[in-house]
Amino acid sequence: MNKKLKYFWGMGDLGYTVFHTVSKLYFAYFLTDVICLPMKYVGFILMFTSILDFILVPVSGAFIEGTKAMRQGRYRSWIFLCPFAVLLFFPFCFLGFGTPLLNAVIICSAFLLYSFFASIGNTANHAIIPLIAKHEKQRIALVSNKLIYSNCGAPLGGYIIPLLINGILLVYFSPQSAYMLMAVIAGFVLLAGYQVHYRLSADYDNARLTPAVRLPLRTMVAVLLKTKPLFAVMFADAASSCCAFVLPALAVYYYNNIVGQPSLLAVHLLVTGITAVVGAWCSRFIVRRFHSRTACLIVYPIMAILLFCAGLAANNPYLFIAVNAALYLFSGTTQPMEQNMYLDTVIYSRQKTGIDAKGFILGVSRLSIKFSHILKSTIISVTFLAVGYTAGSNTSELKNGIIAAYSLVPVILLALGWLALFFFYRLTPEKMKTKKISMYQRFMQEKGILPWDVDAPEPWIMKLHEEGRIRGSVFDSGCGPGRNALYLASQGYEVTGMDIEKVAIERAKEHAENRNLNVNFFVSDVSSLSKYSDSFDTVFDIGCYHSMYLPEQRKNYTDNLYRMARKDAVIYLRAFEIWKRPNKNPKFCVPEEWIKNDFSSPRFTILKISRGEVDTLTDKGGKAEVWFVEIKCNK
Repeated sequence: MNKKLKYFWGMGDLGYTVFHTVSKLYFAYFLTDVICLPMKYVGFILMFTSILDFILVPVSGAFIEGTKAMRQGRYRSWIFLCPFAVLLFFPFCFLGFGTPLLNAVIICSAFLLYSFFASIGNTANHAIIPLIAKHEKQRIALVSNKLIYSNCGAPLGGYIIPLLINGILLVYFSPQSAYMLMAVIAGFVLLAGYQVHYRLSADYDNARLTPAVRLPLRTMVAVLLKTKPLFAVMFADAASSCCAFVLPALAVYYYNNIVGQPSLLAVHLLVTGITAVVGAWCSRFIVRRFHSRTACLIVYPIMAILLFCAGLAANNPYLFIAVNAALYLFSGTTQPMEQNMYLDTVIYSRQKTGIDAKGFILGVSRLSIKFSHILKSTIISVTFLAVGYTAGSNTSELKNGIIAAYSLVPVILLALGWLALFFFYRLTPEKMKTKKISMYQRFMQEKGILPWDVDAPEPWIMKLHEEGRIRGSVFDSGCGPGRNALYLASQGYEVTGMDIEKVAIERAKEHAENRNLNVNFFVSDVSSLSKYSDSFDTVFDIGCYHSMYLPEQRKNYTDNLYRMARKDAVIYLRAFEIWKRPNKNPKFCVPEEWIKNDFSSPRFTILKISRGEVDTLTDKGGKAEVWFVEIKCNK
């Protein structure tokens, strides 16, 4: 990843959190105290919006995957468009004129529209991460950034928005106008944050990289039901998130009603907020040593112990704050881990079904957060009913009830979450590696063959040999089962073949042994290969370069090719431009400008570039328009 991604990915989440703070803090207050709606209308609006908010979470993911990808990519397009729609509709949630019934209709309609687009944008913002990150460490870094910025956005919004309303807007405008202007400003903050993400993701999601297909709802549901580890993570996430929501709500009553020092609440929230940010930052270092599942299985019991200690420290508010600071430090580390496990389930579902439905799966995963809010309200309501709470009361029953709800109930939830991960989430790195079966391997298992495992070499390579244009030591990048490498070896060349797929190299070695040919075959990723230097006179790439969509992958690839090549070596590259797949939209692979930019002077000189059409040797069939490129290494 480039430095801009490392440092600025998360600005969209900062904007979303500040924006969401406006709705969370002032929506109900606006209804009751600014436009003074009758309580029956207020109750209906709040119930309607809560139910709608819950429903739209899975609907947003289904909408993204069920519609055709637009020019800027399946997810990136929505990151760009949705904030504009939110900015248009959100201010109408703070509009009050006419009869109470008319107000209720306008506000509910505006909430439906803005919430629909906000949910789509939020889902797309999360679903694009697997396209950017190549491995778990990068995913954790991006998710950690998201949570760091998000955790910073909450206190920032909580401090700036009241200051903006009370110190400026209410001074110069009527209350209704002030709150509508506040909603407009919040919409612009969201728009600014998402525009950062839109620009940062330009090289990872666009029309050339994203298939323009749409998934039927029935297919998405079938994929979801086969992704069983997802439900274990959702259960664990709901348990740990409930703790994060319950504790601050109960802390208000602890400082006001039990210790009688309400001023300490601000200190409590500030300290725990800072330690949560530190914890999210630390997660990127923890993942270097532990897998996300392992880290959560270690941290959950530590959190449970600290929760129990918080109950014991309830008589000393300062010790109570210190214990909670440690608790939120560990809690902050689990949040990126849980998000990363969601992303693992996306990879798992694609490997298991062959269908990419990440938007829908990640949309459904957000139900755990919504459910934890419901669980939080239930816990607090049951606690207060059990102790007979009345406003301002300070009884021993209230104290015991709040301490029990603060320390014992979350411990039980964490224990249940730990059990869910331990018994039902088995996507360890080893299991993920064994399940990481490409479509080629899947076809081989079903049919007993490799789709590109054919005897005939590439016609272009045969032609180059017949014209005498191949010389010296040869390197075959992405050699597959070795059809071209073995042909060249049979013609007397010294050949080295490399492929990332172990099953392909094993088949290539079998062919070499059966045909009594000496070829050095090995498994590696050419974008990170550092084994050879000034070793080859001719390099072939038949279908390797066109699988590298990320700019840094292609840069590492060309750097390695240049290092491996001898003086005046020639690279023969064949790459898909357009893959014409049966019964599907064409897939755009490599534009001409990529080739010209990646193999530019002074290191390379493109001697010849031309177009052609070939049959694709895959189980999906079809034809492809390809580039035939001849490149000289200038050493």
